[in-house]
Amino acid sequence: VLRFEFLRPAELRAALAQGGHGAMVVTSFRSCDSLRWALAAEGVAASREQLLRDFPVFGVGPRTCGALRKLGFRNVTGDDTGEATQLGPMVIDFWRSHLQPRKLLLLRGDKALETLPLLFTQAAIPFDGIVTYNTLEGASEEAIQQLRAIPGLGTSDWVGLFSPSGVRAVAALRRGVPGFDHVRKASIGKTTSAAIEKELGEVAEAVAEKPNPEKLLDAIQTFDSTSM
Repeated sequence: VLRFEFLRPAELRAALAQGGHGAMVVTSFRSCDSLRWALAAEGVAASREQLLRDFPVFGVGPRTCGALRKLGFRNVTGDDTGEATQLGPMVIDFWRSHLQPRKLLLLRGDKALETLPLLFTQAAIPFDGIVTYNTLEGASEEAIQQLRAIPGLGTSDWVGLFSPSGVRAVAALRRGVPGFDHVRKASIGKTTSAAIEKELGEVAEAVAEKPNPEKLLDAIQTFDSTSM
């Protein structure tokens, strides 16, 4: 129910080529599309190998960290985090451990929460934020028709929710898809669960212990087995 527009920000290429930042923070694996494009620039070629080998990179969660490693980054931290509130203190500690720390480079989507910018601002850490993708909320007409075609859509079905943007999209779908307001909600983590309460006035029936598909499926199966 969400679509994404991947951007080609010139300032990202410039930032990587100039090497003026002390570390990079990436909030979503979706930023890796822009990173791949930026790393291919001629202006980055001279320093690319050193950048991939040594540049400190922080990612929110294992999926983002895995995507960063696939691009070639080797100094990646954040696999054991699930949300920005867990990663932020790690980045702050890293920055404070340097005698002459440089600015951070923060890659994010257009609808990302202000959690990390607020944490960095409160810690007096300078950073440059670059939007690498736009989130287009709202399902396509084709997706809506596919949902309407599901027979008996209701409490025996699940919708997996991975972000506040996805929650808002579900709120809109409830108005156009019969039975969708009775579908159970599985949340990837605390931030998404909070959005469910705010946007839908409900709580998620299942919440993943860790932010990955396997744990989300475990949470769904646990709920189903205990509610039979």
